Amino acid sequence: MTVAGSVAFAQASSAVSGTGFEIVGNVTRTHTFVASTAYTFNNAAMTVTPTTVGTLSSLTVQSNPSTSPTGYNAGNSVNRQYHVSYTGGTFTATMQLAYLAAEYSGSLANKIERF
Repeated sequence: MTVAGSVAFAQASSAVSGTGFEIVGNVTRTHTFVASTAYTFNNAAMTVTPTTVGTLSSLTVQSNPSTSPTGYNAGNSVNRQYHVSYTGGTFTATMQLAYLAAEYSGSLANKIERF
């Protein structure tokens, strides 16, 4: 199912690429996932790499640029929100998140809240 403001990839080989290219909103991948494979989502630098796949069948990342996170120390945050949802069973993954220079709060990089 595709909703307005979203992009869906049905093939593992699909990638988001290009300099300065970003998809705002939902990016959904629905295909067979392979452990230790990096899948791009909202921009070329934003990846999810499953370490264990289990029965993962669909993964969605919603990127909300220039949106203040809630529940974080504003002085130590990047002005961007990510929301992740999935279908299937339990899985583990490493995420590489990206942000624009204008979204940087000016705090020291080692003080940015990690999630």
